Amino acid sequence: MPDESSTPDGRVVHIVGGGIAGLTMAILLHRSGVPCTVHEAGSHRSGIGGGLNVATNGMKVLAAAGVADRVTAAGTTVDTYALLGQDGTVLVEFPYSEPEVHGQPCVSLARATLLGILTDRARRLGVDIRYGAKVVEVSAPGDTLRFADGTTASGRLVVGADGAHSSVRRFVAHQGSTAEYAGLVGIAGATRVAALPGLDRAEIEAITLTIGAGGLLGWGGGDAGTIMWWTYLPHDTDPGWPVTREKLLDRFAGYPKPVGAVIANTDSASRVRLYGVAPLPSWHRDRAVLIGDAAHAVPPTSGQGASLALEDAAHLAGLLAAEDDHRAAFARFEQHRRPRVERAVTEASLGPADGDSAVAALIVGGLPGGPDLIRRANDVLTESFVGLYSDEGRRWKFGYDVP
Repeated sequence: MPDESSTPDGRVVHIVGGGIAGLTMAILLHRSGVPCTVHEAGSHRSGIGGGLNVATNGMKVLAAAGVADRVTAAGTTVDTYALLGQDGTVLVEFPYSEPEVHGQPCVSLARATLLGILTDRARRLGVDIRYGAKVVEVSAPGDTLRFADGTTASGRLVVGADGAHSSVRRFVAHQGSTAEYAGLVGIAGATRVAALPGLDRAEIEAITLTIGAGGLLGWGGGDAGTIMWWTYLPHDTDPGWPVTREKLLDRFAGYPKPVGAVIANTDSASRVRLYGVAPLPSWHRDRAVLIGDAAHAVPPTSGQGASLALEDAAHLAGLLAAEDDHRAAFARFEQHRRPRVERAVTEASLGPADGDSAVAALIVGGLPGGPDLIRRANDVLTESFVGLYSDEGRRWKFGYDVP
């Protein structure tokens, strides 16, 4: 923990949050000769669950951090992205990983696995990571942290990489910056490929979303040898996994294989309330700046949350390594990053569904709907997929290189 009696180090960048963005930024700063310390409120790997996909643009950042090969080996390379109807009809399908075009694949894996790889890399480089360091206040001019145990730490700058419930954001954005519950719960789990006989390699190396009367459910390869899956529920009651599993099996009865078997063979699942953050007037104030979900919570429908946070970390790390004037660095960071993030959020809004509450509820909440509603949902998602994963959409997302 920080020591209140220690002499403040005016050179140190204090990174609040030891997640994907915070650890990656620490690695990149350290490699550039910028001293930094990571402060994580939880214990090592506490509260980590579910899986994620790191798209090509995020993988390019992980390559710069020296961990892309380990991540690729630990997870599953995703070659295609497909949307299916409840009867198994392919509504739309696009290529996903195109490393020969963009330089890196798209990789799916468990969040805990990715964090473990980043933590190991940071520690091998000598990055100072402090767990149990819950920040309760950032003091003006944004260079001093006060922790829950009463100790403090001061340095050159503070970077808030502490997610949707960011403590640093309270300093940067003042009032009105609290994350708001979206009314949805994300449910995610994983099972072994061996428990699902009949799957071929092409099915494993894909992200497959199915839309039907039960709502939207996605699945695909995760950590090597596993299948991960995810869906959303429109409530926050937690009766425990055995009861939830039976409810999900009933909800998704009639969905194409292997949906039922994937759920049935899952021993436990993570349950996360989903929050949104209203657009902030600024991502920085004085000597403090925000990155990732602390600055811009991206809807899970974007498939870009982790990758955009990685882009943030790499861009800001490069600016801080090259620029002595933090005010100029922060301004350039936000000026460059905000338009890209806002476009990603807009694209993830499901377009026409925003004007059709019943369709939106079916897609993300699984509320019962008749054939007409399901057809409308199919049309909305198909249109959204064409925009997101067409040649132009993939070029915009995956072809991006951090300046």
